[in-house]
Amino acid sequence: MMTEAEKQQQETDFIRGRVLRKFPLLGVTMSSLKTVTDDAIETAATDGKTVYYSPKFFSTLSDDEKTFIYAHEVMHVAFNHILRSKDRDKKLWNTATDAVINQILKNEDLPMVDGGVDMAEAINRSAEEMYEKLLNEKQQNQQPQQQDQSKSRQEQSGQNEQPQDNSNSNQDNADEKESGQAGHDNHDIWEKAVEDAEKEQQEQRQEQKQTSLLDKIKEMLGKKKTPQETPPQEQEQEQKQSSSQAAEDGRRAKGEESAYERNFLAENAEERKQQAEQTRRMLERRKNETMKALAANSSSSLGPVGKSKAVTDWKKLLKKSITEDEDRWSYRRSDADNDYMARVEELEDENKSETEVMLDVSGSVNEEMLKEFLRQLKPILKNSKLKVGCFDHRLYDFREIKNDRDIDNFPISGGGGTNIDLAVRAFSKKKEINKIVFTDGYSNDMPKNDLKNMNVIWLIYDNNNFHPVCGKVIYVDKRQIANAKFASVSPRPARGGR
Repeated sequence: MMTEAEKQQQETDFIRGRVLRKFPLLGVTMSSLKTVTDDAIETAATDGKTVYYSPKFFSTLSDDEKTFIYAHEVMHVAFNHILRSKDRDKKLWNTATDAVINQILKNEDLPMVDGGVDMAEAINRSAEEMYEKLLNEKQQNQQPQQQDQSKSRQEQSGQNEQPQDNSNSNQDNADEKESGQAGHDNHDIWEKAVEDAEKEQQEQRQEQKQTSLLDKIKEMLGKKKTPQETPPQEQEQEQKQSSSQAAEDGRRAKGEESAYERNFLAENAEERKQQAEQTRRMLERRKNETMKALAANSSSSLGPVGKSKAVTDWKKLLKKSITEDEDRWSYRRSDADNDYMARVEELEDENKSETEVMLDVSGSVNEEMLKEFLRQLKPILKNSKLKVGCFDHRLYDFREIKNDRDIDNFPISGGGGTNIDLAVRAFSKKKEINKIVFTDGYSNDMPKNDLKNMNVIWLIYDNNNFHPVCGKVIYVDKRQIANAKFASVSPRPARGGR
């Protein structure tokens, strides 16, 4: 059984993985960031070196909302918002940076968390541009207030018997005491982070001065190495460090950080496109390797696949599919002979539903996923008669499954492309037969609209973007498979399906 710390670490790894897949440009930043869970943090925060979040707060969020929050904190670091906050109005800068980041996240279809800063005009703008806009608006709003206050003081002069209204003054004091927090995350630790960074820079400058002084002393004493005495490798390393530092200083000076966040969406989309192409090539290569292996051995079983907790209540779900025929079965039962035991056996057989399953054996389905498909057949077999077939871009004949041994020895063929439309059309036309497709959902040949009334149960592994025209969908992700936490999974109607 996992400890609480192990569960939190698994949660962190899962969310970091989701952020990295959606924002590959953040990979370098994330590689140097630690993540710490701390309920002393009300929501989430970062000091530029660590991302902090409250497990209690995270427990109230969906996976997409957790991804939103974590990516938000990482972007503060990637865009160097903390050090860029120096000498700026704290609250306005916090609002400006949150506005820019949140529009990036919303543009990538991540849901805005309650309380976040939402300014549509911040899309593809830098934090400085938004800051200047907010600062101008604040100054314009203050001018009428200052005029009203001046007029009020003039009117009150000579009327000392009336009590002075301190409401504006009190409001000003309240504003001064504000922490500067904007949106869902806490920026209070930024001030200390800036102080620590400045202290570190001062120490580095002091160290450089001391090194320079030592070099002069060595030179005076004749002990300083000449360039010829310095090994060539050391000279090359020193030159690289100097060049790298100069480039970094130049990047800061030219304000490329602003350009980076302004163009982040376009650059990230290009990076993701390149990674998708690399993945496509990898899958194509694996598919070809699989097909070659299968050509050498036309079909083979995966051996004992073990058992897995059912992803849903198959008994309840499969029973629903045959309720329409209960009257027919009742009529048959009333017609049975008077032999009690014979009637019981017949009723048991009649009450068992019939199910056909199509397994996706295309190149994108790896061996572990195939094993999980086969494991799920075992709880179905307990509640139904079972026939199983396979498909990729072709169909492989249905086989009758009578026991667990038949599942462990089930012959696997395939490894080609994926034609899900073909798989659905392979099912029997009888309405009383349950129809289930196990697949990862990646296919260019989805079911056509003429199948929209087909009652199909889709078991979709690790792909929440699968939306067929027919049937009901059960989405299962890798975490659920690893933890065997399937009890709460329930089927959802497909788009346009029943």
